[in-house]
Amino acid sequence: MLVKRIIEAIASCLDVSESKVLDLAMATQKRSGKTQELLLC
Repeated sequence: MLVKRIIEAIASCLDVSESKVLDLAMATQKRSGKTQELLLC
């Protein structure tokens, strides 16, 4: 799944756990409806 790949990429890039990235993604989606903001690295 593409989303899982993106989450793994963000997690390795930011050196955090995938669950933390997922929590951040959910919070970001609730706020803005997008996850693109997370792809800063």
